[in-house]
Amino acid sequence: MLIAVVVPGDVNADGYRDAVLPAPGASVAGKAGAGAVVVLYGSTSGRSTSRRAVITQNTAGVPGSAEAHDGFGGGTATADLDRDGYADLVVSAPL
Repeated sequence: MLIAVVVPGDVNADGYRDAVLPAPGASVAGKAGAGAVVVLYGSTSGRSTSRRAVITQNTAGVPGSAEAHDGFGGGTATADLDRDGYADLVVSAPL
């Protein structure tokens, strides 16, 4: 039996912890307060500001689309929800 070792908060499965930075007040495509989440990827030398991903509701694979005052990123969490050995990022937006 293979047992995966999960690094908490490692969303890109490279073995290094990543930083998830919520920005629920960010403007997206001209829509004020639509919100975003920035992921700073970890490495042997720590987290990098140049290796990052900005995720919004306009990002491929994210349901919906950015709308003014959505507040996407108002809550974030990481967990291995599908038990594949990789951390999954959960993002919420207030109603």
